[in-house]
Amino acid sequence: MKITPLETKQNTAIIDFLLTPEEIKLARDLSVNELAKKATIKGFRKGKAPQALVEKQLDPEAIKHETLHHLLNDLVPQAIKDQKLTLVSNPQLQKLDDPADKPWTITISFPLLPVVTLGDYPQKIKAAFSKDKDKVAKLTQDQKIEMVCQILIDNITFDIPQVLIDQEVEKSLSRLLEQTQALGLTIEKYLTSIGKSAQQIKKEYQETALKSLRLEFILLEIAKVKKYTNSESEVADLISSVGDNKTQEFFKKPEQRSYLESILLKRKVIDELITI
Repeated sequence: MKITPLETKQNTAIIDFLLTPEEIKLARDLSVNELAKKATIKGFRKGKAPQALVEKQLDPEAIKHETLHHLLNDLVPQAIKDQKLTLVSNPQLQKLDDPADKPWTITISFPLLPVVTLGDYPQKIKAAFSKDKDKVAKLTQDQKIEMVCQILIDNITFDIPQVLIDQEVEKSLSRLLEQTQALGLTIEKYLTSIGKSAQQIKKEYQETALKSLRLEFILLEIAKVKKYTNSESEVADLISSVGDNKTQEFFKKPEQRSYLESILLKRKVIDELITI
C-alpha cells in the first residue's frame, strides 16, 4: 500500500491510496468468506457450503462493497496515524478506481479539526462596546449576545470542512420538509408562497451553517483556553430541565451528555464576554 497526500484545502485532507492486487485479493477473500457464512445454498447447512460454490451465487457488487469495506477499515486508521490527522468528522470516500487484476486507487477526504487562533478578541469586543456606549446600554441581553457573537465571527477566521456544512444544511432541509408536511404543503408550494427558489433556501442554510459552526468552534476554543469546566451538579441540573424522564435518560448517554456539556461551556463563555 502506498499513501500519497494530495492536498489540504478548507481543512480537509485529500489522500490517495494505491493498493496492490495482492492486498485487494486478501481483502476480497476475507469478504467472500464472511459473506459465505451468511449464505444459504441448497443442499448445505447455512454457512457450510464450499466457498467457491458460494462465490458463484453471490452478487459481485456485494463482494466489491464488502471488499472495499475491509480495505477502508485498514486504510483510514493507518492514514490517520501516519499523517497525524485530527478529525472532526468521518472520512469520506471520494473516488474509487478499481480495474480488474490491477492496482486500485482509492481517494479519501479527511475532515480536519479546525485550528482556531483567537487573537485579541477581548479588545475587539471592548472597542465595539465603547464605540457607542449609549446605544449598547439600551440593548437587551439577547442583542448583546448577538453583537458579541458577530464580533467573534468577523474577527476570528478559519476554514470549516465542507462536509460539516453539508451535514448542517441537510438537517435544516429535513426540518423544513417536516414542517411543510405538517402544514399539508409540498416544498414547491411553500417556496412559491415565500417567493424563494430551492437554490436560494440552500444558500441561506449554507451561510447560516457556516456562521453557526464557526461560532461553535470559537466558543469552545475560548472555553478550552480559559480551562472552563462543568461540575456534576451543573450537568445534572441541565439534564433535569430538558423534559420528561424518557428525554432525561436519553441525555444521560455519553454522546448526548457531551453535547449538553458543550452547551454549558458555551454559555459560560458568552456570559463572560458580554460583561467585558
